[in-house]
Amino acid sequence: MIPKLLQNKTYRTYLKVVSSLAFLFVFTATQAFAQRGTVEGVVSDTDNNPLPGANVVLVGENIGTSTNPDGEYSINAPAGDYTLQVSFLGYQTNRQSISILSGETLTVNITLETATVGGDEVVVLGTRRQGRTITQSPVPVDVISAEEVQATGFSQTTAVIRALVPSFNSPESSITDGTDHVRPATLRGLGPDQTLVLINGKRRHTSAILHVNGSVGRGATGVDLNSIPVNMIERIEVLRDGAAAQYGSDAIAGVINIVLKNSTGLDASFSYGQNLTQEERGYAPNQALPDGGSTAGFQSSPYYPGQEDVWHHDGKTVNLHLGYGFELPNNGQLYVSGQYRDRGITNRAGIDPRPNYPEVNGDPDPREFTFDRINHRYGSGDLLDVSGFFSGNMEVADDVELYAFGGISLREGETGGFYRRALDGRNVPEYYPDGFLPLITSNVYDGSFAAGLKGRAGDWSYDFSQVYGHNSLEYGVTNSVNTSIGVGSPTTFKAGTLAFDQATTNLDFVRTADIGTAQPLSIALGSEFRYELYRIIRGDAESYADGGNGAAPGAQVFPGFSPRNEQNEDRYSIAAYADLETDIIDPWTLGLAGRFESYSDFGNTLTGKLSTRFELVEGLAVRGAASTGFRAPSLAQSYFTSIATVFIDGTPFEVGTFPVNSTAAQALGAESLEAETSVNLSAGATFERGNFSLTADVYRITIDDRVVFTENFTGEDLATFLQNQGINATGGRYFTNAVDTETQGIDIIARYGFNLADNSTLRFTLGMNFNETEITNKDEIDTPSELQGLTDVPLFGRVEIGRFEVGQPSSNINFMANYSRDHWSVMLRAVRYGEIEVLRANPDEDQVYGNVFSTDLEFTYNISETVRFSLGGNNIFDVYPDKTFQGNSFNGIFQYSGFSPSGFEGRYVYSRLTINI
Repeated sequence: MIPKLLQNKTYRTYLKVVSSLAFLFVFTATQAFAQRGTVEGVVSDTDNNPLPGANVVLVGENIGTSTNPDGEYSINAPAGDYTLQVSFLGYQTNRQSISILSGETLTVNITLETATVGGDEVVVLGTRRQGRTITQSPVPVDVISAEEVQATGFSQTTAVIRALVPSFNSPESSITDGTDHVRPATLRGLGPDQTLVLINGKRRHTSAILHVNGSVGRGATGVDLNSIPVNMIERIEVLRDGAAAQYGSDAIAGVINIVLKNSTGLDASFSYGQNLTQEERGYAPNQALPDGGSTAGFQSSPYYPGQEDVWHHDGKTVNLHLGYGFELPNNGQLYVSGQYRDRGITNRAGIDPRPNYPEVNGDPDPREFTFDRINHRYGSGDLLDVSGFFSGNMEVADDVELYAFGGISLREGETGGFYRRALDGRNVPEYYPDGFLPLITSNVYDGSFAAGLKGRAGDWSYDFSQVYGHNSLEYGVTNSVNTSIGVGSPTTFKAGTLAFDQATTNLDFVRTADIGTAQPLSIALGSEFRYELYRIIRGDAESYADGGNGAAPGAQVFPGFSPRNEQNEDRYSIAAYADLETDIIDPWTLGLAGRFESYSDFGNTLTGKLSTRFELVEGLAVRGAASTGFRAPSLAQSYFTSIATVFIDGTPFEVGTFPVNSTAAQALGAESLEAETSVNLSAGATFERGNFSLTADVYRITIDDRVVFTENFTGEDLATFLQNQGINATGGRYFTNAVDTETQGIDIIARYGFNLADNSTLRFTLGMNFNETEITNKDEIDTPSELQGLTDVPLFGRVEIGRFEVGQPSSNINFMANYSRDHWSVMLRAVRYGEIEVLRANPDEDQVYGNVFSTDLEFTYNISETVRFSLGGNNIFDVYPDKTFQGNSFNGIFQYSGFSPSGFEGRYVYSRLTINI
C-alpha cells in the first residue's frame, strides 16, 4: 500500500507542503524565548503520593504538559498572568492564579483531592479549548477511567463500552460469517459507520469487513474496536453529538476517543474466566408461540427430547497483559505492552430434531438414535488474540514535542456455519458419511502507526501528524467441501482476503486572541488529507470453482472470492476546518465550527456546527447544539462483491452482492450511490452541586439518502436471470440510497458520591438512554421496475425496516455503585437492556423480545500498594433473553436472537491479578 500511496502525486505534494510548514514552525519556535519564565512543581494526592500523568495547563493559552513518574512538571511560557489548571482522572481539578516573571522560576506544588462525582474531569473531545470539564462542555461527553474499564471484567473493548455507555449497542450475533469475528457497534441507534473513532485524538482506520448478513449494522463498515487491547486503555471519551464539522465525516452519531496509556514502571495483569451457567435448553410444547400460533413441527420429531436443564462450563478465557513504561531523555516517556488472550467457544445451540440420514427401506436409519444432535455452534467462536502496542513522547527542542503511538494485533478465530446433514444434497458422503459442520476461520491483521510534532510558534500551537492504518481479514474454510467438485475436492480452503488501508495527514493550529469577551477567543484552524485503499484478493481456485456437476459451486459455507470478485480501488479526500469558541460573558459559552471536504469520488461538501452553553446560576446550566453532517459511502459499500450462502426462513440461497456499477446490479435497477447528509439538533441541562451532578440531553438526528443494503432478492425468475448473466447465484442484493431516517431520544447521566465516617467512599452512577428511529419515507420507497418482473421481494421491505426501526433497544438503563474502604473495594452494576423487535416477511411471525436485566459484581482487595486481586462475575443471576418463537428458531436449534443486546451466553465468572510497580 505504501508504494502506491507515495505514487499519488497529490499526496506527495501535500506532504511536501505540510512538512515544510512544520519545519518552519519548529525552527521559529526555537528562536523566540525572550521575556519568558518557568513554573514548576510537584502534583500529589492528599497522602503525599505523587500523581504521574496529571495534566497541567495554562488555561486559555494552549500551553501545558504532563507530570513525570515523580509527579513533577515544568512549563516554560511568556511572562504574564495565568490560571494554572491541574487535572487527573478521579481527582478534583485544581485551579490557581499565578504570575510568571521573565527569567525566573516559580514553584507551585499542587495537592489534588479525590473526586466523588467526576463532573469536574477535563475533556479534550468536543472542544479544542484547553480546560473544559464534563459539565462545562456545551455537548454531552462521557469519560470512562482505566479503573472502570478493568472493573467491567470484559476482555474486549466493545463489551466494555456497552456495559458503561447506555447509548452504545454491540450485540453478539452468531453464524453471520465475518461478523462473528469483527463485531459491529452502534451509538444512539445509528450505524457502525456513523460513529467516528479516534485514538489519542487521531482518526482510526476502519475494518476491511462489510457486514452483509442478518446482524445489527448490516450493510455497514466500522472500526474494529476489539483490535485495541483493553489493558492498553488509559481512558475513553464518548462524545454523544454530531461532530462532522469538527472531526470530519462519519461523526454523525458522535465520536469515541480512546486514550492509550503512557505511564512508567511495570504494569502487568493476569485474568482467567469462564461461563458457569445453567440453561433451559429446548421448548415445552406451548412455549414461545405467537398469539394464536401452534406448536412447531419439530416438537413431534422422535429425536426431539423436549425441554431440559443443562449446565455449561465453556468460554474459558485466559488474558495475560505485560506493560512497561520507560523514562526517556528530555522529559520523555515510552510505554510498551503486549497482550495474549485465548478464548474458547460457547455453544447455546439446541438439539437438531431433523432426520440426518436417508431412510433405509422406508424406516429410519439405525444411526439416527446414536447421532450427536448438538451439531451446530451458536455462540462465541474460538479466538486467539496476540497484540503489541506502544505510546511515547519526548521533547526535541524547547516547546517542541515529538510523539508516536500505535500497535499491531493478530486475531485467529473459528466459528461455525449451518450443519450439512448426511442426506443433504450439499454433502459428499464419501467424505462425511454423518454430515459435517463447515467452519469459517479468520486471520484478522490490524496495524497502525502515528507520529507527530506539536509545539508553539509565536502565539500559535501547532500539531502536525501522520497516521497509517491497515486492517485485513483473511478467510479460511475448514471441515468443508466443494460439492460441485465432489470426490477430489479439498476439505480446507483459503477463501480470500479483504484489506483496507488508510493514511491520514493532519496539520492543526490553535491560539487564543483577546477580543474583549469574558475569556479569550480560542481559534483552531486545520487541514487533513486522507488516502484510502480497498482490496478484495481472490482465494484458492478450489474455493470458488464450479466443478460442473450441477451442485452449488465453491466451498460450502463460504465460497471463496473469485477473480471476478477482485477489487483494487482507492480514493482521497482533502479537508479544511475552522473552530472558534469563547465565553461571551462569564456564564455564556459560544462555539462555531465549519469544515470543507472534497472527495475524489463524491465531490465537495460544507458542514457546520453551532454550540452554546449558558449558566443560569452557579452549578445549573443549559446547553445546546445544531450541526450538519456528511458521510460518503465507504469503498466497501461501493465495490464489495461476493456470492455466499444465506439462509432465508431456513432455506439456503446462494446470494450475490453486486456493486452498483456492475452490469448485474444495474440490470436489477441499481443507481449510482450518493453521500449521506444529516442534521443533528440537541438541547440539554447540567447541574452540579456538592457531591451530585446531573446531565440530561435530548437529541434529534435526521439523515437523508442513507446508504443501505437492499433485501435479499430471490425467486425462480431471478435465479434464471442470474444464470443467464453467467452468475452462479440464486439471489442478489446491492446498495441503495433509498432510506431517510429520523432518530430522536434522550440521555440522562446522574452521579452522586460521598465520604463516610469510617474513611470509606460510596459513589453511585445512573445512566439512561431512550431512543427511537423512524424511516420517514418508507411509504415512498419504490421497487425498480427491473426488479418487479423478476421477484416478489421489495427493494426495502419489512425485514430491513424492522432492523432500522426496532432492531436495537428502545431504552437502556445502567446503574452502578462503587464502595471502597481501606484495602477493599466493591463494584455493583445493574443494566436493563430495553426491548427489541424482529420483523419478518410474514407479519404473523414478528416477535418482541422483552427487557433483560443483567447484574455484574466485582470485589477487589489490595494485597499491597503494588498488587491487587479481583474476583467478579457478569450476569451473576444467570439471566437469559426471551426465546425465539418456535417457528422462527430453525427447528429449535437457534433459541435466541442474534439481535439480543445482552447476549445469550449466561453467567460469566472471573478472577484477575494486577501488579503496578
